Amino acid sequence: MKQDIKVNYGQLDGLLDSISFYISSVNELADAVKAIDSLLARSSGEAVTALSEVKQRIIDLIDKYGEQLKELYSLIDCYVFDMTAEIQPLSRAFMTRADSYQIKSSINSVSSAAVINR
Repeated sequence: MKQDIKVNYGQLDGLLDSISFYISSVNELADAVKAIDSLLARSSGEAVTALSEVKQRIIDLIDKYGEQLKELYSLIDCYVFDMTAEIQPLSRAFMTRADSYQIKSSINSVSSAAVINR
């Protein structure tokens, strides 16, 4: 039916593992680029100054991409957590189907409880 939602938690878990791997790789890359500091400190000249500026731009980009990956991981992780509360999978390796009206009803009841508890 078009009103059904299908979720494969195993695929989402695999995606989280991949993002976690990328975050680790970005951190290692940042450490490697920062390790160049000791080499640049022992040298001088226009080329060294230019390399230092390029290195800093690279570190800024790496930090930016690392933050984006962390945000993406957090979004997907929260989605999986919230959806698991609404749709309990029989097996994380297979598609889990739920009626979207059931989910909407659950979300509305949670929202109503949040308003009442304020």
